[in-house]
Formats: sequence, C-alpha cells, structure tokens
Amino acid sequence: MAIVDPAIHAAVSIAKKTLNRYYNKTDHSKVYRIAMKWIDAASGICREEFKRKYKGKFEVEAEEVSHPKELLNKKQSTNRFDKLLSLAPPKKTVLRDELD
Repeated sequence: MAIVDPAIHAAVSIAKKTLNRYYNKTDHSKVYRIAMKWIDAASGICREEFKRKYKGKFEVEAEEVSHPKELLNKKQSTNRFDKLLSLAPPKKTVLRDELD
C-alpha cells in the first residue's frame, strides 16, 4: 500500500465521517423514501414501455455495433486509455439493462 501524507489521510477521514452522517440522515427522511418509491415506479413504467414498443426490434443493430470490422483489424494500442471499458465498444456479454 502506498504511503499517504497524514494531512490527506486526516482530510479523507473527516470527509468520510461527514458523508456518512448525511447519508444516514437521508435514510430517515420521508422525502428520500418517497423519491425511492418514485424511482421504482418510473423504472417499472420505462421497462413496460420498452417491452411493449421496442424489445426485439433492434437486436440486429446491437449485434452490428458491438463488433465493428475496423476494430477487429486494429493493432494493439499502447495508449492506456484505449483499454478503459468506458471507451471500448460494448461486447455482447457486457451489454446490460441501463435501469439496473
């Protein structure tokens, strides 16, 4: 483990305690509970709408996008940022439900 300056360690410790104090208060808030129920309801509505109107219509397009020919023929890059998952094209096994 890297050695961290004591001032940075103290500052991070104080920040963590402060965040935990406020996050704990949100658990007891009525507004927070209402917002969580609203998110669940909105998520359910979006899923049902997707199933009703869009599911199965774009499967071929997703397959084509996930395996572009030019990326298969590309040489291995030495740039470390090219290997980040967020910048790489999605693989079929990586595709997931964005609402989860």
